Amino acid sequence: MRLFSRLVVASWAVAAALAAGPQAKLRILTTVLPLREFASSVVGDRGEADLLLPAGAGVHNWQPRPGDIVRLADCDLLLFIGSGLEPWLPGLLRAMPPGRPRTLETAADLATLELGEDHGEGPGHGHEGLDPHVWLDFELDARMVVRIADELGRIDPAGKEIFAANADRLADRLRALDAKYREGLAGCERRDLV
Repeated sequence: MRLFSRLVVASWAVAAALAAGPQAKLRILTTVLPLREFASSVVGDRGEADLLLPAGAGVHNWQPRPGDIVRLADCDLLLFIGSGLEPWLPGLLRAMPPGRPRTLETAADLATLELGEDHGEGPGHGHEGLDPHVWLDFELDARMVVRIADELGRIDPAGKEIFAANADRLADRLRALDAKYREGLAGCERRDLV
């Protein structure tokens, strides 16, 4: 009888393990390519990052198709810039099921550079007086990478240390790249931007 009990308990344990299956990879969607690259580097093998918008779509005026809405509702995390870069996003998120998807505004409090009268994108561009193109600054990129790692750690606590280590490596590479640009451009006689 004791052997039978052990076999039943072992069978239940095996069945539970098989039912649980391998740990599902985190599904991350992003609104711009730099965020996808950052997310891919930070999440590593524990997840997959993809663009919500199709190739060539304008982030300012994109309109989702039904399949895009399904992908968004099924993802574990949506990374977006914010600061008015994605004016269609608030309405889309209000139409999602409660609590889906989890979101992270990666540039919150980072897009602080005041835009001039004419920043080359025309009136009504919807950036609310701030420049949301923060991924063009390597130091701000490094800060966004750390935010991504922190959020992924909240979603997947078992991977928190992996995400933090990946983010540290990527942030170091971004800061080194920033230093290289500064050093290379330090000798320029003129500071005019074209």
